[in-house]
Amino acid sequence: MFTYDPSQADDNSKIRFAIGDNVANYGALPSKSNIQDEELAALVTREGTWELATAAAFEMLAAAWAREVAVSFDNQSYGRQTPSQRYEKLAADWRARFGENSAHTELQGGTILLGFQQTWPTEYS
Repeated sequence: MFTYDPSQADDNSKIRFAIGDNVANYGALPSKSNIQDEELAALVTREGTWELATAAAFEMLAAAWAREVAVSFDNQSYGRQTPSQRYEKLAADWRARFGENSAHTELQGGTILLGFQQTWPTEYS
């Protein structure tokens, strides 16, 4: 489903405005379709803020455009890799501006503490 209302301050409308996916049936995806409301809501849930969800939406668009075939005529390149690269840069810019989410942090090893500390007995009776 696609909804966009610039008079509303909901997360989906803010994301759509930022990524330029705000015209029904003329979306930012290579097929000209729009990103679905449910997909944007899932990005907000995963990322935690609409700003980081916007970065994730740019990453999603970069991946979608990267699948498009580049064509070259007479040493002139006409392709869709340029939009992919632009979306990658926009995603990186938004992440640099608004921070990273732990969903994008790689675990290199070690211990994860989940807000509590387990104590182990030193003696057994």
